[in-house]
Amino acid sequence: MLTIVLEDGFDGEPVEVTVDGRTVIDEAGVRTDQRIGVAHAVQVPTPAGPFDVAVAVPSRSLRATHRIELPTDTSVGISILAGAVVFRSSPTDFTYA
Repeated sequence: MLTIVLEDGFDGEPVEVTVDGRTVIDEAGVRTDQRIGVAHAVQVPTPAGPFDVAVAVPSRSLRATHRIELPTDTSVGISILAGAVVFRSSPTDFTYA
């Protein structure tokens, strides 16, 4: 399983996230909760071996892809910072205040 967390920088726009081409998030109004730095989270089954996580924010013309290497990466955080998509991955789940 992979935990995908949309984190900072989302401001009510549509967001689509795919894992190896399969849509896992398709939300119309993603907005970051500033108290905890999270906009949306989902756990998804993953294919064996390395795979790609892609995000698209069409209203901002943003698209980016991040390669995930399992089993070392079990969580991926996606943020929009300074007008760019930023990924972070971790072998453990993230914690939020």
